[in-house]
Amino acid sequence: MKKVTILLADNDPDFLKARQKILQAEGYEVVLASKPEDAVQILQNDDIALAVVDLRLEDDEDDADMSGLALIRRVAPKIPKILLTGHPTIEVTRRALKGYYDQAPAAVDMLSKSDDPENFLRAVSQALEKHVTHRQRRALWLKISVAILILMVIISFFLVVVLNRGVQEVFITILSALALEIVAALVVRFTLEK
Repeated sequence: MKKVTILLADNDPDFLKARQKILQAEGYEVVLASKPEDAVQILQNDDIALAVVDLRLEDDEDDADMSGLALIRRVAPKIPKILLTGHPTIEVTRRALKGYYDQAPAAVDMLSKSDDPENFLRAVSQALEKHVTHRQRRALWLKISVAILILMVIISFFLVVVLNRGVQEVFITILSALALEIVAALVVRFTLEK
């Protein structure tokens, strides 16, 4: 079974190392980023299953800093995310979980940096379960689409070989157009999901 890769992004190196040890002890592969630029590069180049990102990735003391959420929205909006904050308030949590900042997709969860390791691991596990389920649905949809495409090719072959009449051209045209639509839909769907 392939190891799941988690991005852990925070500007506090001690916190990064501590959480990295916790995740690695559970068998996760962990990639660290201490700056938004590093996180951007990782999200663009690696296959990340979950992003655990500090809400204030640039400046912990700046109340207006929402760089962690902005980063996820801009670079990898479809990756499930857990937001971390050292300054939890009800308003910040509510907005992050509902996706208000920068119209970003909602976070899967929001945790205080001071949360115990068990709560942290539980949140990671739940977020990954949701992500795996989404990937499984996507893979099933792809298999069904391929099966439909193969069936259309078989029907087209049948019409050409067996019927050999003028009506077959109409059916072939319709089936060809349908096949192209399915392929185009697959390309668009999977291009936008990454």
